Amino acid sequence: MKNTILGLCLLLVASCQLQPKDKIDQASASQEIQGELYFKFISLGSFHDFPDSSISKLESMIDSLSREKNLSEQDQKLLRTINILKDNKLIRKPYFQLKIDSTRFLTVYVSEEEYEKVKQFDRQELINENKKIDISLKGRIIEEGIVDCSEILSTKKVDGKTFWRK
Repeated sequence: MKNTILGLCLLLVASCQLQPKDKIDQASASQEIQGELYFKFISLGSFHDFPDSSISKLESMIDSLSREKNLSEQDQKLLRTINILKDNKLIRKPYFQLKIDSTRFLTVYVSEEEYEKVKQFDRQELINENKKIDISLKGRIIEEGIVDCSEILSTKKVDGKTFWRK
């Protein structure tokens, strides 16, 4: 069980990574960000929709891990990401992935109301129609790869390939 929960937490960190940033400024101010809806089959970016009992177990394991003296670099990164999500009250928010360009991806955290604007899109349907979803949003870059979105400005179905990853 401990390995399963730790594995889920590692997915959380992997879901929030962004490669080098030159088009998106990391700043505390809100900014407009544009990209394409991106689908990942295995992606854990928050504890949204997790039962409270599972969250309690995860938090207990995270606390135990944080008390370890000789943590691996990967475990340190995991704890840092989880703390960033907790500190910014994102840990229980719904999220989606946004593809900025061929090498850069963001995990975008939104309110339940804003999430309604993107959860309607079905990956397989988009692939079958040869369509993709362009998204424009207003948000604040919290950390590399992590955005706190205040508003989804637009979602537009356009011709193109929908990207996804296992």
